[in-house]
Amino acid sequence: QIKTTAAPSINAAQIAVVTIDANDEYSGSIYINFTEPMTYKIYFCSQDYTLFPVEILTEQLKVWTLFETQNGVNIWCNGVLVLEYAFADAVEGDCMDRWGRDAKILYLNSYWDTT
Repeated sequence: QIKTTAAPSINAAQIAVVTIDANDEYSGSIYINFTEPMTYKIYFCSQDYTLFPVEILTEQLKVWTLFETQNGVNIWCNGVLVLEYAFADAVEGDCMDRWGRDAKILYLNSYWDTT
């Protein structure tokens, strides 16, 4: 889980969660922009930042939970499922290959994390 206190704004803060596989290669990344409205990007799967299908609550304190499932990625915010992304919906060709790898490292990328 990741706890943030950033409010959505024009000067968007961002969460970046990165996974590394056994060959020390990026196997996937999830970026969440605190724009208004909030957007996300799943690297190796989507080309552009996309609006969440569910409106993210406006309270500043947010607890994020990210799960990789066998078929996709689920993102929860304050106990509400805000994204259920299916790898089958990917527009990028590497999505299934990259996200199908076993991740040995999961980290919050502090270079991009501005929340």
